[in-house]
Amino acid sequence: MGIKYITFGTQNLLPQTAYIGEELFSEQSVFAGIFTNYSITKDNAPASESDYTVVDGKLTFNALGEYVVTMTNPAIGYAAKVIAPIEVLPVHIKENSGANITVYPNPTKGEIHVQSSKFKVQSVEIFDVYGRKVFEHQTPLTVLWSYDLTVLPAGVYFVRVTTETGAVVKKIIKQ
Repeated sequence: MGIKYITFGTQNLLPQTAYIGEELFSEQSVFAGIFTNYSITKDNAPASESDYTVVDGKLTFNALGEYVVTMTNPAIGYAAKVIAPIEVLPVHIKENSGANITVYPNPTKGEIHVQSSKFKVQSVEIFDVYGRKVFEHQTPLTVLWSYDLTVLPAGVYFVRVTTETGAVVKKIIKQ
């Protein structure tokens, strides 16, 4: 007699927000051992393969924009589908305070200084607003470290300073 499919129809989700690099998937991304299929459009055209990745039923966006994601899974029937409009924003990096770490001057036109009054700095990383690492220094540093930002365009950056007690993120503005 063959496989009998149950038709669930179409479910339209409310617009959602996601961040570049954030993994998205539903609890129902696998039915009967089969991963959900994703059809992704951007500006009413198929999204570029470089805009997103799907691994093991998990969707990750790599580029900013407004997308529409249509999800289907043949295990529950070809007519069952979920449509989700998703606005993808830059990486959300939360600035946190660290009383023992100072990054200055802020704003800056050139050089920044990272200073630790109590702990030895193990690494310094600088990220742009898209979450791309633009600088990394991974060896033990002195209590005062300097980096010339004149090679970077003006904008907002996040400096992650890691010590033996954890990491601190500071937002800086390059003019």
